[in-house]
Amino acid sequence: FVGDSSVFVFGDGDAGGFEVGSDFLFAYTISGGYARNQVIIAFFGGWHGDGGTAIFVGADDKALTEGTNYNFTTSVSEVQTPIADYKFGSVTTTDGKTTGQYRLTRTGYSPTAHAVPVALQSAYITQLGTYDMAFSNFDTVMALPTTVGSNRPNQYAVSDVDETIVYSPLYIPELDKGAWFRPYGNFESLKFKGGVRDVDYQSYGGFVGGDTALVQLGESPFQGTMSAYVGYTGAHQDSNGASGTYNGGSIGVTGSIYRGNFFSGLTVNANASIADISTPFGGTDFFMLGVGVASKTGYNWELGNGRFIIQPSWLMSYSFVNAFDPGTIAGYKIDSDALHGVQLTPQLKFIANLPQGWQPYLLVNFHWNVTDDAGVKLASSTIPDVALKSYVEYGLGMQKRWGERFTGYGQFLGKGGGRTGVGLNLGLRWAVGQGR
Repeated sequence: FVGDSSVFVFGDGDAGGFEVGSDFLFAYTISGGYARNQVIIAFFGGWHGDGGTAIFVGADDKALTEGTNYNFTTSVSEVQTPIADYKFGSVTTTDGKTTGQYRLTRTGYSPTAHAVPVALQSAYITQLGTYDMAFSNFDTVMALPTTVGSNRPNQYAVSDVDETIVYSPLYIPELDKGAWFRPYGNFESLKFKGGVRDVDYQSYGGFVGGDTALVQLGESPFQGTMSAYVGYTGAHQDSNGASGTYNGGSIGVTGSIYRGNFFSGLTVNANASIADISTPFGGTDFFMLGVGVASKTGYNWELGNGRFIIQPSWLMSYSFVNAFDPGTIAGYKIDSDALHGVQLTPQLKFIANLPQGWQPYLLVNFHWNVTDDAGVKLASSTIPDVALKSYVEYGLGMQKRWGERFTGYGQFLGKGGGRTGVGLNLGLRWAVGQGR
């Protein structure tokens, strides 16, 4: 070593420290401002606190003297930079002797680099949840068996005298116009493709909506209804010090048709939110916009004279999510690509119509993310796309009717795969029409 202390920098072949997997460190003379018994390993982006990282490697002696050999030690084994994560350690020969050099080996891209694409994934997850909220209303119409009546409007006359057929915000026909409120919460670990670190994730919010009465669609054999909804959506994520908080709102409309045991619906919606990103190397905030369309189709198989129903369904959706001017982190300008998400979701429900207006159910579904890549570029470095793994949901719920106008439900879901955790939904509907 030369002088009182030395600073180690990347070699010329590293092109900024993140274009290759690893590199050796070389010593250069510096002066002033540092302890005499430390070697300072400096990484691109400046010192820690100004958008970069510094590692202090301590010597055996209290001072460094030119021409003297020293043993250096450090407790640092991993290094996080604005772009990449590195494994840090001394270089040894095949017989175990140290060479006096240290090596950084890149182990992946850092949570800081992934903060913006993970924010896009959060907005995408919000879109997916909004589709579920939109379709929970038209699913309710398919609870009663067709053996009760040839047309679904006639089922209400029978259900009033048959206590085994119940009213529910999830499954029982809502023939009259009504208003509803549905809060939700999810506590999950998000798992992505391509070696991205897992992200702790919580989402929460609530939707209010209104439905028209179920009507005959002209001379066709179909009946239909329309719904409109708005909602607050919030979320928070954290991964090794890189966190994000999101607050926004959704708006949408849903149209549904029914014929016998068949049902189908289409919803379109939009979500706008503000993202507030914080990392060890700085933060940024920006506006995100998501729009999407989804379709759900299903069929009822009835057992036990309609006391039990097996309901397979199929949901497919397309979502577009974009971040507008994500700004800079650690002095690096962020350029983000829009996310185009296509998801296919087969689902199976088992519904029971019990006495006294109780209706328990079980469900399982698989969410296949056909495409949902979120890409970003920091400075001149293109970060590999972040894509959420496909996932499964399974759970149970219970509905109950109170009086002539109110119905409530609660639903608990377990999640595995790309979204591992739990979710809880609650709901209350108030029938405001004159026909109940």
